[in-house]
Amino acid sequence: MAIIFEDTEFCYYANNKCELTLIDSNDLSNWDQRWFINNDLDNKIIRWKEKLTHKWEGTFTEKWYPTIVVQDVTSGPHVLRSTVDCRALDGDGNIDRDAQNLLKENEKQRLMTEKGFTEV
Repeated sequence: MAIIFEDTEFCYYANNKCELTLIDSNDLSNWDQRWFINNDLDNKIIRWKEKLTHKWEGTFTEKWYPTIVVQDVTSGPHVLRSTVDCRALDGDGNIDRDAQNLLKENEKQRLMTEKGFTEV
C-alpha cells in the first residue's frame, strides 16, 4: 500500500525553527519528527516525504548524486554536486554503505583534481 501522509503538524518557535511531524495515515507506527529552519519549508517537506517513503517502503532511489564538501587550503570550503551516480546496492537490494562511501571518496578525489583543490 502506498504511503499516504496525514496533514503535516507544524510547531513554530521564536528562534526561526519549526518542528514538523509526519505520520503515515495507513500505518500510525510510521511517524517522524524533525526540526527545520523556517525558510524553504515546502521543498524540505517534499524531500523529507520522499526519504521517508523510501525508508518505510524499503525502497531506494535508483541514483544518488551526493553533495561533496571540500575545504581547500587557499580558498576555503567548496560545496560540489557529484555528476557521477554513487549509489551502491548489495545482492539483496539494500544500500551497501562501504561501497557507496568508496564511490563518493573516488568522486571527491576526481573533483578535487579537476578543480585544482588541495584539501586542508
